[in-house]
Parts: sequence; C-alpha cells; structure tokens
Amino acid sequence: MAFPIINVAIDFERNGTFVDVSAFLQRLKITRGSSRVESPVIRYEAGTCELQLNNSDRRFDPTHLTGPYTLPGGSPASGIQQAACTNAQVYGHGFTVACASTDPETVEASLRDSTVATSTSTSFTAPRPTIASGDIVIAYQTADWGAASSLATPTGGVTWQLLTSRDAGLNNLHSKVWWKVAGGSEPSTYGFTQASGSDGVVIVATIRDATGTPSFASVDNDGTAFFDTPSLVPAGTADYELRFVSATGGDAGAVWDWTATDFYAEAEDAQSNDFTTASMAHRSLAGLSSGSGGTLVKAMRPVRVRAIWNGVGYDLFRGYADFFRVTWEGPNKSTATVPCTDAFKIFSRFDRRAADIVNAPSELSSARINRILDNAGWSASLRSIATGDVTLQATTLDGNAQDELLLTNETEVGELYVAADGKVFFRNRNAINNDSRSTTSQATFGDGGGAELPYTDLVLANDDTQLVNRVIITRVGGTQQIAEDLASQEEFLVGTWTKDNLLFNNDAAALNMAQWVLSLSAQPEQRFESIEIKPSRSEATLFPHAFNRLIGDRITIRRRPPGGGAMIEQDYFIRSIDHDAVPGVAWATRWNLQSTAAGGSFFIIGHATRGRLDLNPLGF
Repeated sequence: MAFPIINVAIDFERNGTFVDVSAFLQRLKITRGSSRVESPVIRYEAGTCELQLNNSDRRFDPTHLTGPYTLPGGSPASGIQQAACTNAQVYGHGFTVACASTDPETVEASLRDSTVATSTSTSFTAPRPTIASGDIVIAYQTADWGAASSLATPTGGVTWQLLTSRDAGLNNLHSKVWWKVAGGSEPSTYGFTQASGSDGVVIVATIRDATGTPSFASVDNDGTAFFDTPSLVPAGTADYELRFVSATGGDAGAVWDWTATDFYAEAEDAQSNDFTTASMAHRSLAGLSSGSGGTLVKAMRPVRVRAIWNGVGYDLFRGYADFFRVTWEGPNKSTATVPCTDAFKIFSRFDRRAADIVNAPSELSSARINRILDNAGWSASLRSIATGDVTLQATTLDGNAQDELLLTNETEVGELYVAADGKVFFRNRNAINNDSRSTTSQATFGDGGGAELPYTDLVLANDDTQLVNRVIITRVGGTQQIAEDLASQEEFLVGTWTKDNLLFNNDAAALNMAQWVLSLSAQPEQRFESIEIKPSRSEATLFPHAFNRLIGDRITIRRRPPGGGAMIEQDYFIRSIDHDAVPGVAWATRWNLQSTAAGGSFFIIGHATRGRLDLNPLGF
C-alpha cells in the first residue's frame, strides 16, 4: 500500500480557483469536533488546520511582491489597491472601473465630478454631478437587504446600462455598476430602487474626455477591515480609474482610508444608517509604465485539504487562512505557518439585525438553523441539515449567528459542526438511536491482535469531570427546572450542571432534559478519553478508518490491563477527529471519545444489544 498523497490548495484570488501548494507542505495538523467531552451535551468547536509550508523562495511571504502568488508587474495594470476601514465588516465588495481616453495624445480622461446619496427607502434619488454631453457617467449602487434584483435600472436621462455586479446572497450585500454616455439634457437627479429595509449608498461620477465601454473587475472582501480592489489591464496608460469599495455588518462610524494606495485620491465616503458603507477613490493612469503588483498572500483565503489514497480522494478540512506567519531559520531556509479555521469563524463574526417577521413557536430546530444560515449568506450547497426533533420558541434574526446556532443545537441536544468537506452538518437528537453508524459498532480496536485493529495510544480516565448530580435547566421566559440525585450527592458531594436560555416551548421539556442529563451523569464513570492510531502500522486496515470515520460513529475498544485482570470493553462515540501528518513520512489520527453509556445506550425495540429494558434506559 502507498502512503497517502496530501493535497493542499489555496484560493489566492478568492474566485473559486484553487492553487495546489502540496509540494511545499512540511507538516499538517487538523482538529475537528469537540476537544473535550465534559457532559452528555456536546458543544462542538470551530475546526482548525495548521499548515507548515516551505517558504525558502518567499512565495508565502506577503511582503514579496514578485512571487508566484502576486499580480504581475511589467504591464499597464495598476495592481491591487487596498482601502482600510475603521470597522471590520462581515461582507464587502471591491470594484475597479477604467475609462479609456478619447484622444490620449491630445487630452486624457479625467474625473469631472462625483456625488453621493444614502437612503433607507425603497426608492430614492441621487444628485447629478457636474456633467457635459458626451461624458461617461458611472453609478455605483450597493445595498444590504433583500435581493440583487431589487436594484433595478436607474432612471433619468439617457438609458443606463448595467456594466457589472456582485452579490453576497439574499439579505447580505448587493452591488451593481451602471454606466452611460451623457445626453444633451440630463436631469438634476437620478432615480434608484432597493429592497424594503435596505440601507443603500449610491455614488455617481462623471468622466470627461473618455470613450467606449469601461473595463472592470471585482472581488469579494468578507470578514475583514482591509478591502482589495482588483487589478485590471485597461485599454492603455491614459485610462482613468475609479476604485469602489462597499461593505455591511460593521456597525456605525465606518470611515475609509485610501492612503496605502498608489496616488489614488478619495472622492466619496458615506454610510447609510448603521450598516452599509461605501467609498470611491480615483486616479489617472498617465505615465504608468508597469503595474505595481500586489500580494495575494492574505488572510481569509479559502483553504482545502484532501488525502488521496489508493486512487480515492478524502476530504480532511475546508476553511479559511487566519494569517501567514513567516520565520527564517537560516539564510536560505524559511517556513510559513498558516493557521486556518472553518466556517464557524465566519458565523462567530456575523452579528445579525432583527428580521421584519418573528417566526411562530412551531419552528423546528432544523428550520431555525437553515434560517440563520440563510441570513448569514451561507450557500445551501454547503449544508447537510437533518430534520430536527424539537420545536423552538419564536425569535427574530438579531444576535450573533454562531451563538444562536449553538444554542439551537443545545436545545435539540443534537450535533452541529463543520464537516471535512466544508458543509455545515446537523444531526438531530435521535440520530444516535436511529442511524446504524451510531447504533452498531463500525470497528473494534484492541491490543489482542487478530481481528482487533491496533492502536498506539489510549488514554484512560476515572475522574469527576462528567459527574453531575444536580442539573438546573432554564428556558427563555421559563422557571428553573431542577433534577437531583440525593444518594449521589451524599456519596460524592454536590456537582451542578447548569444551562440557561434554552429555546424550549415549555418548562416540561426543560425538566425532561434535566432528568435525562441526571440519569446519565449521577455516577462517576471509568472511560477512555481518546485513542490514537498510526495507520502505517497496518495501512490496508487502518487508513480506511482514518479517512472514513465520522464524528458520531460508534466504535468498540478493548484493553487488557497489564498484569492480568478482566478485559475492559466499551463502545464509544467519536466526538473529534485530529490528524497530524508529515507528507510521505508519518501519519497519526486521534479521536476524542464519549462513552455510549452517556447517551448511546437507550432502549431500541428489537435491537440485539439495546433491546433489554433491564439494561437500557429510555431516551429523552
């Protein structure tokens, strides 16, 4: 059997094109799931990945402006230019628009004038800037609510034409660029439309001595305070460029700073209400003989990690680069360390405003999760959401997206995390009782040889971290519901587990949860906390488990104590998956575990091992 090929790719331009950087990978560490199981109610954490890359040629150094992951110099392109915002934003767009000069040898194109308008209305007007017949007129419109289709063709004077657009999704951020050649009689204002509830900004600019359809390029700038406007190759070095940025989700007081750009002057800077903000900068490309270039080695670049083994590809991680940290170990040796975080980071930075409609209390947990993801602009293709078992209280869409996602899952007592393929994954509370991968052991690991798969490390615990004999559960708007085991308190003293602000519709459901947690935790439990396998010890049998086991899978562990005694055998749920690999050299996979006695031994009618009422409790 061959050692797996580790494939690491980065979307440096954030356009869906991943660049393979596997040849530079020195080490890989991945952690996904719950790092520590302290109660039957599991809270999953953001998945992380750390890449250690060979940077001896400085290709991963953000200050290296002639490396392979930069915009090239030596062309008329003016490179990526960046505007900084005083507030970090959730969604953002950057646009570059260039207008060619009519006769560059005689007179070059230039900005005649610009105006700006902000509005929270569905229809509004923007003042016409100073204008002359034949000027090229550019209108940049951006809004944060509804759909992009609500940004209809502007009205007034010669008919406007759509030049380009960018859309972050429903109720997020939509931006469009319109243009036209001014007629002999343009009105004093132009009319614009947007969705109800939108905060919108319009910037109108007039370019004199310009001709032809403007050239353009655009890019997303999500989850940042530093906004790229992309490079483009204009018609010539006598073109005039406009750079637009817009964003939403950063609260009031956003101000833009273009001082880091090459000779671009800010013309407009505005914010509508507390949400949508936009700015425009401009410059002539006259005298520009080569592009200044710009690095693409930046935070929030999408990262994808896969393993290829026996011709089959396995997803290991998808997320976003946190930063690129460069160190030099010698005159010709450098390493770039790139920590990455999955989509939970995006949700944790997304604070949502209230929706116009409050949902009824009959909303299932799965519908709530989908609604939060919709509001955060998360693609439906990047979800695997099972139908929930619990109905929730009504809610608006205000608050932090990540907090409400986790609270919804805790009320369900389900599983919610980002899977290895980048999808937001949700299983309902009854999945561990219904799905065969959780009711039937998928593999047996032991130290007895034969059919038992070998492990290299097994951590045994017999402590009080999961001992709970007093449980207090409170729902929003409800009263405390308390379940206690007095005998356990007498023997082990009081151990309290409290959970507030759950979303049950009634106190009876909160009490049921309290009693369920108590039934699983009132006695200390000897258990295995984690298990590690090194697949190279038995490639044919262990690599399939390293790559195919999922969070929530059931496995069996056998341990024969040194010096004799009865064999310890227990089933466990996998609650986290960690990989630590050096390409072509070493691979270790570690799973954090939760004993099936804490939530996986409920009675199932007709089941061979879980159909005995004297041994299997009733589920919650």
